[in-house]
Amino acid sequence: MNVTADEFKVYVETFHRTLEDTAKQYLPAELQQSLFHLSFQPCALHAYVSTQFGVAWEYVPIASGNEVTLGSRRIEGLFLNHPTRFEREFASRGPAVMVREGARVTLRRVSITNEPRPLRLDGARAQVTLIDCHFDALGWSRDVAGAEIFGNRSHSSWSVELAIGRAKDEVLAALAEAHRAARHDLTIDQYVNTRKQNTVLVLGDYSTAGTERLNVVCQCLVDLGYEPFLVKDVPDIFASDLQQKVMILGGLARFVIIDDSSASGHLSEIQIAQQNRWTTVLLRARGMHSSWMTAGLSFTSNVISEQEFDPLAPHIGVEKAVAWAESQINDLDRKYKKLYPWRLP
Repeated sequence: MNVTADEFKVYVETFHRTLEDTAKQYLPAELQQSLFHLSFQPCALHAYVSTQFGVAWEYVPIASGNEVTLGSRRIEGLFLNHPTRFEREFASRGPAVMVREGARVTLRRVSITNEPRPLRLDGARAQVTLIDCHFDALGWSRDVAGAEIFGNRSHSSWSVELAIGRAKDEVLAALAEAHRAARHDLTIDQYVNTRKQNTVLVLGDYSTAGTERLNVVCQCLVDLGYEPFLVKDVPDIFASDLQQKVMILGGLARFVIIDDSSASGHLSEIQIAQQNRWTTVLLRARGMHSSWMTAGLSFTSNVISEQEFDPLAPHIGVEKAVAWAESQINDLDRKYKKLYPWRLP
């Protein structure tokens, strides 16, 4: 069952209204505009729903009143509104930008010229964010101040409940950043520019023995120039549950290290790391492991590594873990730069 135009318009309006109200309640004024989805205000919201493939919304600074457009074209054509003949006459010509299934791509200040097929999403889990972009071809042109385009048009993905939850998650992420910046007496901009790229989320067992191991791992990371943090370091905020909190914090970290030496709630956190494809190292003290369910996860994943370490002499194991994570991150960066033409070499 797919979302209707009216339902999607309600989702978009509910998301932004909840985001604005929650941000005003929990964030200082200077941080509210730092949220991506509030940074275009004041503006009108224009929602798009394709009966064939995808949905989108756009921030229109000079317009008044929210709108929704329903059409039978794929969402790329419905949103960009280029002539339909482009799709017939240039059917054999590949798109300038192909957003692969499962990818979340941001085009910021990108100009795609002389391209009758500028953009295509390759599957329902593809998503692209446009910020200050220009498109043109054969007399047609389109400028976009800000927009998000999604391949997914399933009714279950655009409920009012999800709109409220996602809005609160965005504020929670900003609060987590602000909390960490305050610990270093930095503004949020200074923190993002100078320290965020060194943050590492450390997960594991919070029992007495587990906490000792986590503290040892964190100290090793500090010695290596990183800034580790535990989930418990960030205050709980309004109605977010623990899984939401982990998802937000993992997305903010450069990579994730999980002490997988003993069984605890981190087993569900490993699943979250897998689902979000975070660069993750499973550390195990002297070969111990929490469950056979976590054994061999690295066999089928390029972003998960399994590494032994000695809690009494942990630096060697942690250094190996960090070296692998950085190598993987750098390798992915090179591949993405080669794949996406708008990324600087």
